[in-house]
Amino acid sequence: MFSIKAKFKNKVVGFNGSTTPLGEREDLGVLAEIAIRSQDPTLLILFSKTPTEQEVQKYKELKFLKEESNSNENE
Repeated sequence: MFSIKAKFKNKVVGFNGSTTPLGEREDLGVLAEIAIRSQDPTLLILFSKTPTEQEVQKYKELKFLKEESNSNENE
């Protein structure tokens, strides 16, 4: 859903309790939300396409549904 520019894939940005390089992260929706809410150009520039509020909301909805599905399977 969110992609990082190739030149920033090895960049380390600490967020969401991790300092894994951006190219290895699966939680870029969290960074996208931080970037949008703060309007920090140093974060917004990391993305191949500037994320929108709607994309972040969709990411959160899909993440919630996936977590709910996984918790239902474990019951």
